[in-house]
Amino acid sequence: MNLSVFGLIGALQAAEPVDLGAARRGAPRALVVPTPGLAEAAYLPLANALETQGLDAWLLRIELQDDPRLVAEETLASLARDPAWEGVPWVAHGLGGRLAAWAVRDGAEPSALAMLSVPLELQPVALTHWLADHPLPSHSVDLARLTEVAWGDHAALPLLIGAPLPPLDRVSSGWLRQLRDWHADPQPLDLTDVELPIWAGVGNLDNVAPPESVRPWLGSGRLVRFGTHRLDLQEFDHAALLRESRPLTTLARWVETPTRHPGATK
Repeated sequence: MNLSVFGLIGALQAAEPVDLGAARRGAPRALVVPTPGLAEAAYLPLANALETQGLDAWLLRIELQDDPRLVAEETLASLARDPAWEGVPWVAHGLGGRLAAWAVRDGAEPSALAMLSVPLELQPVALTHWLADHPLPSHSVDLARLTEVAWGDHAALPLLIGAPLPPLDRVSSGWLRQLRDWHADPQPLDLTDVELPIWAGVGNLDNVAPPESVRPWLGSGRLVRFGTHRLDLQEFDHAALLRESRPLTTLARWVETPTRHPGATK
């Protein structure tokens, strides 16, 4: 399947934070770093979980023309230095969450970093193996039009991400190129020397961030592996981690602790 048959280039805007859920004047903020290709609506359950804990959820809106490398090296690095965003925790999700991990590895200092289904190493990740088998498109791709694309005898996206699929959006050729570059690079995003509170949530059935793609590079950060082994009522794939209340509430409670009580979470 040649992905280049789909797409138009999006509006020319830079990545910037936007209020994700209900405006909560005076509440401490949390910045969500999303995965390009997922619609903003996919992050509303996460916003609700954060707001239930008294936080104001903001989303880093990554536009189609944004260079992923610059989002990590300039946009996020600048936000970490901006007095208006000082003391704000980052909540990173999925493959896009690697941009937040990249910025933190290179010295950005949010108050804390929570990662939900963020692979720090891509060699075990099936999705990037699948993308590497396809030609890079010259324009953006509407992922909602690719839900029936097959991988063997299965629809690829539900198999790789989980079903039901989260709300999907367009994804840029630049982002797909970044995923391919990451896939070709065996070096993980190593956070073992990072000295700030870090939390990582993964699921037993997650094909985007299997536990072995996270645990070795987390250092002293806390890893939570959701599933029946810890008496959860279900196993979690990539989509379920972003949809179900159990992982989202656990993440939000952890984020609230260092936000309201700096130094309380290690």
